[in-house]
Amino acid sequence: MKRQILLLRGLAILAVVAHHAAAWGFVAMFWWTHRYTTTSVPDYGGMGSPAYWLLMVPNQAALFSVPAFLFISGLSAAYSVGTGPLRGDWRIVRARLGAIIGPYLVWSLVMFAIDAALGVRLSPAEYLGRLLIGRAVDAYYFVPLLVQFYLVSPLVVRGVRSRPWAVLGVAAALQAACTLLPYLGFSTVTAAGTLAMVLSGLDGPSALSSVAATLNLVGPGLGEVGATDNYGAVSQGGRVVLAFLMLAGRLEVFTVLVLLTPAFWRPASA
Repeated sequence: MKRQILLLRGLAILAVVAHHAAAWGFVAMFWWTHRYTTTSVPDYGGMGSPAYWLLMVPNQAALFSVPAFLFISGLSAAYSVGTGPLRGDWRIVRARLGAIIGPYLVWSLVMFAIDAALGVRLSPAEYLGRLLIGRAVDAYYFVPLLVQFYLVSPLVVRGVRSRPWAVLGVAAALQAACTLLPYLGFSTVTAAGTLAMVLSGLDGPSALSSVAATLNLVGPGLGEVGATDNYGAVSQGGRVVLAFLMLAGRLEVFTVLVLLTPAFWRPASA
């Protein structure tokens, strides 16, 4: 097992190097062409060329590297914590966090200093925010993930050993919630619009399809608002609802919902 883990770690390190080397190759191909040709930048003329695909293959093949590092960290945590007293686990976690956070802070401050030298200066709150989410540079995004992982690892490992199916269910629910969250506003507007159209006198399929058609701007619906009919039979109140849905679909749902919040209409404080 140890030999395979070391091999995976070595391959992941090489993949990171290859990924960033290929990325700089793309920068040279698209953004530095004015240095050796007479074209203006960005110049995407090299896209699809043999050199482009020569860079694309290692760039995409190396995407397993960060998940591999997270997997190795998880495997290490699973064998390191959860077997003894919780206090001992926290000592292990503190030692590993020290090995991660120290270099992360140093190199983040170096990148902030370079940005400041180039004229990019932020407020203290913005600097703190970037440190917390790993955005000193985009490549550091996984460091806060590791920190969060180590902080919860003593509890997660104990939970997996005592109630594996419960932990799996909670993890699946959290993943589903994070995936579906962007669609909740759309779903809420669709459900509310369908209810309003049923109350206006349409049957269920006609109400749902009229909402889907107007909110998504896709054309005719079904039933009473189908392709062989029109919206003439819809009541005046129903037409107002459908007009609002067309507005929401054109401007995006969340933009319209913001207009309905009292905070939007409150005068800005001096």
